[in-house]
Amino acid sequence: MSRFLFLALCVACAAPTPRPAPVPPPIAARPAEPEATATDRPLTPAERDVMASLQAAAVEVRRLPFLHPVVTRVRNAASITQRLSEQMEEDDLAQASEIYKALGLLPADTDIRDLLEGVLGEQVVGYYDPDQGEMVIRDDVMATLLRGGPAAEEPEGILVHELVHALQDQHHDLKALYEQDRNNDASGALRSLVEGDATLAMVALGARAGDVQRLSQQIAGNVPTLEEMMVDTAMPQGGMTLSQAPAIVRATLVVPYLAGLGFCTYWASKGGWAAVERQFEDLPLSTEQVLHPEKSASRERPVEITIPSLDDQLGPEGLGTEMIDEDTLGELELAVYFGQGRTSGVHADAAAGWSGDRLRVYRGGPMGAAVVWLTLWDDEDEALEAEAAARHVGQEITGGHVQREGRAVVILRNVPRARQRPTTAALFRAAREAIDLHEAGPPPPPTAP
Repeated sequence: MSRFLFLALCVACAAPTPRPAPVPPPIAARPAEPEATATDRPLTPAERDVMASLQAAAVEVRRLPFLHPVVTRVRNAASITQRLSEQMEEDDLAQASEIYKALGLLPADTDIRDLLEGVLGEQVVGYYDPDQGEMVIRDDVMATLLRGGPAAEEPEGILVHELVHALQDQHHDLKALYEQDRNNDASGALRSLVEGDATLAMVALGARAGDVQRLSQQIAGNVPTLEEMMVDTAMPQGGMTLSQAPAIVRATLVVPYLAGLGFCTYWASKGGWAAVERQFEDLPLSTEQVLHPEKSASRERPVEITIPSLDDQLGPEGLGTEMIDEDTLGELELAVYFGQGRTSGVHADAAAGWSGDRLRVYRGGPMGAAVVWLTLWDDEDEALEAEAAARHVGQEITGGHVQREGRAVVILRNVPRARQRPTTAALFRAAREAIDLHEAGPPPPPTAP
């Protein structure tokens, strides 16, 4: 499960889109709607016309039909922030905070809930909720849509983006996809596909492009690099709270839209929307595949790593007394880790060549939360670059240790010196086993009895 929420935060990066003329909705009768309140109400007849127009635009640009009606509610900003905040499980936020602080990616005094609520208050124009199967639009945004004119163009594009999520849900069951058990990195790859697909549709609508394959061929080489994406997220036009947020927050909230756009344009340039649709049936396995779509095309599999128990290193004077979590962070979040202290907040070159990783964090040790992290790289040159970046980040960390063996780089933080050598040795054994299994290939399918 991703450490930050699967929020439909379509930030204000939408290309201006022409307002389509009102047309009959591409769906049948509306279902019964709950009663209106001061902060939550159904659409008025005029608002239904606006939404019918936007739904028609989504269908036209994405080349998918709605299979059943989409309930749409209008809520004020405070109600939206409150409802989205209620979806943030306190245990999940506390765990994310502890892990990212242990990695140095969040300042010690950061309140993740306050930070995310601040970003939500700035960014959410409207969103599609796959849990409820409904669209939610902010009341002042709906008022802008009713007035029309140039001011309505940006929110129209954003809401078409969100309506594409409704199409995805109806055709691919987003809720079921999100609920499948996958690691943090694979969750980021899924989110990038979902957001990249909707962002491509939004761009195609803004460009009035009927041929998405041709459009994708034109823009495929112009997708910003990861470094450029992160520099852009630090600009205040997207909102002061977002622009001033730590790099790990900006990367996990914004990069899926832009990197996902690059991923989807790669596939659309080869086969139009049909090629994008096929990615929902054969999901990208890692953020590496999203950032480098050619690796998705070649089906380059991440190396699966199993960290040993390390029970003999536990205890109040060892690694700690309790494991907080174990997960795979992937190329994107390693780029953020290596980017600490850099202007962009990422070090994309150092993280390129990622082959796999596995991180475990313990609490209850003498130095705070202890980080045990095994990373694997495509070759020794890539591992040498990662090792140098990791040493630079961890050079002043108490209990820090970085060591390389072949393609493997071990990163330790807040680990007592007496525990560093045996822990590193155990991780290198795990690395050799993981590489051997990976190079042997997947096991053959079982034979029929």
